[in-house]
Amino acid sequence: MHVREMKNECLVSVPSFYPSGAGAIVSITVEGNAFRVSDLGFGYRESKMVGAEVVFVRRAKKAADRIGVQFLDRSFSAIATFEQLAATITDISGVSTETTHQAVARIQNEGEGEVASHLLEKLTALFGASNVESIPDFRGASSREWDITAVVKKGKQTAAFKAVGNHAMSVYYAHAALNDIALLKNAPKTISVVKNITEMGNLYNILAQVGDVIEEDASNEAFKMALAA
Repeated sequence: MHVREMKNECLVSVPSFYPSGAGAIVSITVEGNAFRVSDLGFGYRESKMVGAEVVFVRRAKKAADRIGVQFLDRSFSAIATFEQLAATITDISGVSTETTHQAVARIQNEGEGEVASHLLEKLTALFGASNVESIPDFRGASSREWDITAVVKKGKQTAAFKAVGNHAMSVYYAHAALNDIALLKNAPKTISVVKNITEMGNLYNILAQVGDVIEEDASNEAFKMALAA
């Protein structure tokens, strides 16, 4: 932990992290004979960066009620005595980061589910069920496990397919996952599958850095060529 004292406020950095990797910071100010502990709206701002602020606010209100803190003006906060201060810092930083992760995950999954379902059906029909495996915990070169829609093994060819939604959070996750997998020894081909390439805009360029990008309605020949290339 790290504490920075200002004139009327202390800012405390805690080992709790938002989806972007930024650490949580809580503000402590004196309020009467007690202290006000706040996340300063950082959870809301993190969620807004990826378009998840509406989901965040909805979940934040329920989370605040559940643990007995306040959610007002897009911030989590609570009143604490000196004896309650350490626990309240933990509660506020924890609920802020956890709610943000939930909101971002919800946005990330939007648009992926339909593409993933269609993709699995198509790959199974093309390559046979025995050659298609859904792997939600594929381990990359970093040893981190990634949610990959399917791995196809056909003869000497192997490819990891990832369904990707048409929004930044889904693209960033896919980019990180496929890049990590591509660094493996004897790595499989990495292929992103999207609903519509044109609608991706410049997000397409990010996906293209880590492998082929195919539309879910592409021809059977396009999928076979992607695996064989």
